[in-house]
This record gives sequence, structure tokens and C-alpha cells, in this order.
Amino acid sequence: MEQFVNSMIDSGVDVDKLSYLSLDALHTGVPAGQGIDHSRLMRSAIMVPDRLNMESLAFDIRALPAVESVIHARLANFRAIYWHQRNRALMAMFLHVADNIDYRKLDEAVLRREFLVSSEADVVRKMNKLYEDHTGRRSPMAMFIPLRGAGLFEELYKVPVADDREEGFVFRRLTALSRAGGRGRGGELRLRKALAEAIRSRYPGLGEIDDAEILIDIPARPMDGQPVAFLRDDTGEPEQIDRISSTAEAAVKDFQKLAKSIRVFVSPRVASTLGVPNGEPDTRWVGGLLYEILSGLPDDSPGRLS
Repeated sequence: MEQFVNSMIDSGVDVDKLSYLSLDALHTGVPAGQGIDHSRLMRSAIMVPDRLNMESLAFDIRALPAVESVIHARLANFRAIYWHQRNRALMAMFLHVADNIDYRKLDEAVLRREFLVSSEADVVRKMNKLYEDHTGRRSPMAMFIPLRGAGLFEELYKVPVADDREEGFVFRRLTALSRAGGRGRGGELRLRKALAEAIRSRYPGLGEIDDAEILIDIPARPMDGQPVAFLRDDTGEPEQIDRISSTAEAAVKDFQKLAKSIRVFVSPRVASTLGVPNGEPDTRWVGGLLYEILSGLPDDSPGRLS
């Protein structure tokens, strides 16, 4: 029974996803989550034994279209909301500032109380002040204006999930950097500094580039283990939806590629010089630059990348 309850809140189609996909669609205007057939899913939900002979949530095969709609809604929401480049840029900016605050000097109770009652703009201002007090440098979020979106970093390059020699190497090394956790920050800092120097050399008009003007968004959450939904056919045997539905199989593969992509963001100042906000300039040189830098970083140094 415990496994069944767990599968109700953490599976390919669970009550959590049915809730947030619809609510996020409502509040953001992205329509995909509004097309889920909740009624059919509720009527078709059943309990079946899984591979460990424990009961899990599944659905009758006749609910296939309704289950597919959830999978496609999730993929659409990731593309349009959660993993949209502007949202990921904001997350990269926010996490960089949060990671560079000296929390030892802060009273936890006071900090929690002040932030909980503050507006978004006040939270940004307070975080910027804490960042600048600790680092002595201007915060990457100094020009950011909540709701209006001004001051957001721009996407310079996306490292896709790839198997080829160059992009595959870059993706694996950057992924290893994320998995290193706190130990990987030294390696990430060296990489950002090297990127800043290489871009400055390529565009001398930029002058000095602070390494905080370049941020790397490496998704830390592992996505390989994301469970998929099970359906039971007329024989009574449960099967994963991506094994019986080609559309669901394609959606699962697309989700994996989307959720694992690594992005390099640059400040509005750098982006403007490179022409990023005004179109889609050819930035393939960034991939070669990443390969060159990562190949030159020692593996046995602090913050090793592999």
C-alpha cells in the first residue's frame, strides 16, 4: 500500500502533476495544461503490481489519450515555462547571487522574517546588498526589475545532449561539474573566468569582463529516473506508456533532451555587444571555445570537472 500511495504523488501521471500543470497553465496563459481530461483519468485509475510485486498506480488502456495528454502537457510546460530560456536565465542569476552570500553573518530568524514579508523587488534589493557586502562586487541582478524583466541575462549558447566527439565531451564534463556539488564551484569559476577572457579577446571593445557576467546553467536535478505512466491492457498486464505509444515515446525522449540541456548566459552588456538580443547570431564558436577550455583544465585540481 505504501508503494501505491507513493506512486499517486510521484509517477508519470500523479496528483501533483495534475494539479500544477493545470494551475500553471491558468496563471501563465500557456494552454497545454488546460486540455487534460481529469475526469477520464480518475475513472480509469487502477492498482496493479509492479516489477517488485508491489501495488502501483496505473490506468486502463482505454484512457491512453488522457494519459498522453498529461505527458504532452508536461513537455509543453517545460518548453514554454519551466525550461524557457528567460526563466532559466533568472534562475541562474538568482542562484549565483544566493551562492555568494555569507550566511554565517546573518540571523536565520530575522532573515526568514524579512524575506517572507518582502515584495519581489525588495527581495532582489536585499539579496543584491548581501551579495555586494560579501563579494565587494556589483550583483548580476543589480539591473533586474521583477515583472518587467529588464536586466535579464541572455542565452549565448546551448550545450545539447550529444554523442559526437566535441559536443558530447563538453556536455559530459559540464554535467560532471554539476554533480560535484560544492566541490565543483572552483572548476566552474575557472571556466567562467576563461570564457570571460576569451570573449574579451574576441571582442576587445567590451573591455574587462567580470566572471559574474557569464553564468552557466547546468541542471542539477537528475532526469533519467523520471518514471513514466503504466497502462493495463485487456490481458491484465501493465506496460509503460512509452512502449505502447509512439507519440508518448517521442515526448519522453524530447523531455530528456530539453531537461538536460546546459546553457551559457551572458549579461545584457555582453549580449548587446555580441548581438544576441537582436536575433540569432552564429555562436557555434562558443562550443569550440568550451571544448578548448575544458580540455585544458586539469582533472586533478580542486573542483575537478570529471
